[in-house]
Amino acid sequence: MEKYSVDSFFNDKLTVFQPQDGYRFSIDSIILAAHICAISGLKVLDIGTGCGIIPVLLGYRFPTSRIIGIEIQKQLAKCAQKNIIKNQLEKNSFNHLSGYQKNHSPGSGWKHGFGYLQPAI
Repeated sequence: MEKYSVDSFFNDKLTVFQPQDGYRFSIDSIILAAHICAISGLKVLDIGTGCGIIPVLLGYRFPTSRIIGIEIQKQLAKCAQKNIIKNQLEKNSFNHLSGYQKNHSPGSGWKHGFGYLQPAI
């Protein structure tokens, strides 16, 4: 059974689980999420979402956002989904894909969205 640590944000309004071992988010993810400016109907593609920390923070800050998180590691993709459900952010239409999916499209209306990739260091 996987062991998780728990971190809280925004005066305990958000709870984020992450595996105790392996990849773990750090302050750079929080700084990146904090520097994204408010845009009505924000659309984000998070490549390598890990436990979903950035989509969770953005989903909380921008309730009308649409976020797709892509994670190749099944364990982390499941953890991201757990974080989305725990924080009641399903309204943001999160999609966390596990593994490589050929010809996946985020759907229509993404002309003015943006994506990012934060390399693991």
